[in-house]
Amino acid sequence: MTKTIALLTILISTMTFAEEICPINEGVVRNVFYNKDDISKEVACAKGSAIAKLLQAAADSFQDAPEVSVHLINEFDNASYDNGSLIKVPVRFYSLTQNNLIEYKEQKDLDAIILHEYGHAILANELAKTWENFNFYNRLGHKISDLKQQAFVKDSKYLQEQIKRAEKDLMGPRAMRTFTKAITPFQELFADVLSTFIMNDKSAITHAIETSDDNEMITQIYRTRDFNQVEVDLIGPMINSHGHFYKVRQYIGNSFWPKNLMDRKEKLNILLRLFSLETQNAFYYTYFMEDLDVDNSELIERIQELVSQGDHI
Repeated sequence: MTKTIALLTILISTMTFAEEICPINEGVVRNVFYNKDDISKEVACAKGSAIAKLLQAAADSFQDAPEVSVHLINEFDNASYDNGSLIKVPVRFYSLTQNNLIEYKEQKDLDAIILHEYGHAILANELAKTWENFNFYNRLGHKISDLKQQAFVKDSKYLQEQIKRAEKDLMGPRAMRTFTKAITPFQELFADVLSTFIMNDKSAITHAIETSDDNEMITQIYRTRDFNQVEVDLIGPMINSHGHFYKVRQYIGNSFWPKNLMDRKEKLNILLRLFSLETQNAFYYTYFMEDLDVDNSELIERIQELVSQGDHI
């Protein structure tokens, strides 16, 4: 999960074709794809159903939450959203022995990670509705995602050629780097907001990604994902796009944390609309991300303005 999940970087260079499919059709989750050599049908379908319930708990806060499918995959180390309609979840999250199922980490940590990936899908869906320039890329992303899901159960040269052509269309435009620079910090921020709000845990993401082997610098980088008032001992250039808005996270945790389920729903929608607009603004202003303190303080001011105005954007 620690890699950048930029809206315009779809990884398709190597593909593992799932031989099986669980048609979940629960809430916002359609299917679970898996390879029978990696995980049993019983476990794959059970985990898919659990993920569906988890994501539906998040989707219930939104009027138009996107549908996704889940790919339980063995070749990726981290969970990821493919910028279309597919969330990849490593099989290592659900390691198997001969006798029972062993969770890779605590279940709450896995839930936080998967919710984070769904947060990417929610913001992408909102951007596609309100920003025509982005809608073009979003449609291509969904086309690639749909083709990949067809290829999981029917590996054909035709499908592979279709995927390659669509990928070329997506990766070709020169504006890609600008899109990535503008979108990624807001994507990561909203994905963390969704995860921590649903888990009702300000340190949910930090706990989910930290390990006992982390050195001090890595530990500090992980702290940029915390919504508690924690000290971050890093200079600006050392903070990547995941933690760019670390001061905004702390502000949200201290002054914008939901009091109950209704408040959570309201605040999630406020932040979704705001981050969608601010992403579009950032795309057109090349100075964005040049000054960490300015970016954080301005976004905090925008949240404060919405609160004082009664939340109208």
